[in-house]
Amino acid sequence: MNKDKLFELNFIAAVRIVVSCSRISLHPASCVVTVTVSNISPKDIPLSPWGCVRSMTKLAWWHASVKAAFAFAPHCFKSAIYWTLAGVTVYVSSELGTIKVTSQALQLNDLLVAGAALLFGLVFGMTFLLLGFGGWLMCLSAYSKVLVDATSVFEIANLSKEKAHEIFKNAFLFVDNKRVHIGLVLLYSSLYMIFPFIVIIAIGAFKAASMPEIFQQSALKVGAWPDIVSTVVGIPVVTAMTIYSFTSLIVAASANLTPRAAANLALSLSWKLFFPLALVTFVFVFLNACAGAPSDLKQMISVDTLIQKQNMTVKSLSHLWQGLISIILFPLTLTPVCEILRPSLRAFEIPATDSPAAEASTPGE
Repeated sequence: MNKDKLFELNFIAAVRIVVSCSRISLHPASCVVTVTVSNISPKDIPLSPWGCVRSMTKLAWWHASVKAAFAFAPHCFKSAIYWTLAGVTVYVSSELGTIKVTSQALQLNDLLVAGAALLFGLVFGMTFLLLGFGGWLMCLSAYSKVLVDATSVFEIANLSKEKAHEIFKNAFLFVDNKRVHIGLVLLYSSLYMIFPFIVIIAIGAFKAASMPEIFQQSALKVGAWPDIVSTVVGIPVVTAMTIYSFTSLIVAASANLTPRAAANLALSLSWKLFFPLALVTFVFVFLNACAGAPSDLKQMISVDTLIQKQNMTVKSLSHLWQGLISIILFPLTLTPVCEILRPSLRAFEIPATDSPAAEASTPGE
């Protein structure tokens, strides 16, 4: 047994814990998503990465993308609920624990209550986090598969409600059957991002150590260097990591490759298509930020407001709002990335002859 195979087997059990949280109890047969709509104009189909970017300047593309995301939204409710519960549980329990510990007249009962609150947040927060994270992985993998298999997002938007439901159901069947494979691809991708992640941590620590808002008089006095390093190094590295994360998920769901080969392909495509992918990433990061709760937008105005303690009710409502809009924004964010990657992934798709849906449509069946 070679080292690569042994490495994969050693992590399969851990991967199953996360990705099987959203396992769908449907027929386990393998299937490939195929959609066919005849009323797609050739001018609506981008033929190049930059053609995909240019299509985003047209209102018709946004209308089709939002319509497709809304059609898929009902499949994301469960994952969004778990994700929201994770944020609210961890935040509220940590706030309650902190309030008790920092009270002036600290009693034994305060310590017990704080410990219970933190333990509650740890146990239930982590449970909801695993369920939400695993669920979103499956949801976004399924949506990516549909987008890559389609001719364009216009094709998805023009589907009838019944046909769209069938297509999405088949996509979930497909990714459910590949859940371990997807987890392993993301594991390899995470290993590749260890060094960039360390770089970001170091830059963040350097930046924080120079901020008088945090360390006051003990802050490092190094002038504008933290800002320069954050801009010149930090932003490109974070952008590259974000692009690679998106690309890895899409390749894992769409390409018929081994986990390591899929992670390598995602890395290659991220480098080859970096500039168009970076542009759409900036657009949708800005869109996600603007769609945040008003309290979150106000908090990001300055460092002082960022580290300022917020009202517990307001922050909890912010988590609820983020969970609500995620069912549209998360799929919408992946749409232009799938559009850009689609031509490059065509050669690595699983053959349509493997699809039970395709077999069922064969004459004589």
